[in-house]
Amino acid sequence: MFECGWGQVFANGTPKIFELVGELEKRLKRDFPAVLTKIVDSELTVLNCFGHHFITLMVTAMPLTSAVRILDVFLEEGEKVLFDILLRLIKIHEAEILKLTDPLDIFSSVSYTHLTLPTIYSV
Repeated sequence: MFECGWGQVFANGTPKIFELVGELEKRLKRDFPAVLTKIVDSELTVLNCFGHHFITLMVTAMPLTSAVRILDVFLEEGEKVLFDILLRLIKIHEAEILKLTDPLDIFSSVSYTHLTLPTIYSV
C-alpha cells in the first residue's frame, strides 16, 4: 500500500481522496454521463456522494461478508477493485438513480441506501 500512497488518504487535506474522486468523476463522465449530470444538477458533488467509500474501503456500504471479500481483494489488487465495484453498482442501479428527483434521495441512493449488492450477486 506504500507504493499506492494510501497513507495520503488520511493526511492533512486528504490529497489521495481528491485524486481518487477525480478519477471516479472521469469514469462517470465517460461511462455514466447521465448519472453524473443527475448528481451535478442536484447540486451534489462526486466527493460528497462517493468520497466516504474510498475512506472506508466500502466496508460501511456492504454486508459484512461482501466487505471482507472487498478488503481481501483490495489488499491484493489495490484501489482498482473499489472503482470496479462502484461502477458496477452504479450500472446495476442506473435506471433507479435517474428516476429520482429529490437531491436527498439522489444522495442517499448513490451514497449508501441502494448501493448494495442485489441478492443474486451476494457473496
